Amino acid sequence: ITISASENDPKLPEKVNLIFICDTLHYVSEQEKYIKTISKYLNTDGRIAVISFKDDWPPMANKFYESDLTNWMNNCGLRLINTEYFIEDQYFVIYQKK
Repeated sequence: ITISASENDPKLPEKVNLIFICDTLHYVSEQEKYIKTISKYLNTDGRIAVISFKDDWPPMANKFYESDLTNWMNNCGLRLINTEYFIEDQYFVIYQKK
């Protein structure tokens, strides 16, 4: 189905098991606030997976570190469950509701 999302809310019609964010969180102006919003769409043991940059950020990016992302996720009730570094200059992390 097509969903007309807003910049700050994906407006999902129901809860989901997984939200996947690839190379886009750096364009969100208030990342922690956005994570808090999207985490409300997760099922009880839902996960958020993120692929993001380590160093070579694209133009206009709101840069952050992997540790910042983990802090935001923790503040929003999610815990880190897996980290992978199989993509050059990027990381892949998965967080799950506590």
